[in-house]
Amino acid sequence: MKQFNNFYEGAYAKYILPGVLLQSVLIGGGYDKQNTYDEWIEAFDGKVKLLVLIGQTREKIAECAKKHGMENIVLADSFEEAMDTCVKAACPGDAVLLSPACASWGMFPNYEVRGKMFKEYVNSLKG
Repeated sequence: MKQFNNFYEGAYAKYILPGVLLQSVLIGGGYDKQNTYDEWIEAFDGKVKLLVLIGQTREKIAECAKKHGMENIVLADSFEEAMDTCVKAACPGDAVLLSPACASWGMFPNYEVRGKMFKEYVNSLKG
């Protein structure tokens, strides 16, 4: 997992590191490999204040998150929309985390491209 100030990129990681963050907004979702997401959602341990979902799995993950009591969920149509949503929702001291829990296929050629887009977006905020 790579840190860019309060932006964390874990494009290849299946799960976030729950002890790392106090409060975060998280981008998840992607290609549907028929996984379940209960364990991933439980790992949030109340630290994810906004879940922004993309890709084929967005509705499936949203359903699972609601089952676990999460209500602050946004379904984004693109990665850029997801990033914009996270940046607007994050307060000082919050983290914006890319921890998709899904493959990148369908939206990106691979996880490296997804991670690179995240980094480029973050770097554009500094300019």
